[in-house]
Amino acid sequence: MILVISWIIQALVLLVIARALGSFFVRDWSSGPARILWDFTEPILAPVRRLIPPMGGLDFSPLIVIIVLQVISGYLIRY
Repeated sequence: MILVISWIIQALVLLVIARALGSFFVRDWSSGPARILWDFTEPILAPVRRLIPPMGGLDFSPLIVIIVLQVISGYLIRY
């Protein structure tokens, strides 16, 4: 059970990375695969973005979310 949760967390990490990379290339997030990626990641990124707004045009919320997810995954695997 814990292994499945860890896989789900790793999938979320990959989606957040894809979203961060996509932000350089995708202009319209309202259709197709970009919309699906937005729908999966925005509920995770938005609360962090409210706590730590973009600084100097850089959004650090994906980095913070990835770190938190990795810590949770590491904790689950150890215990």
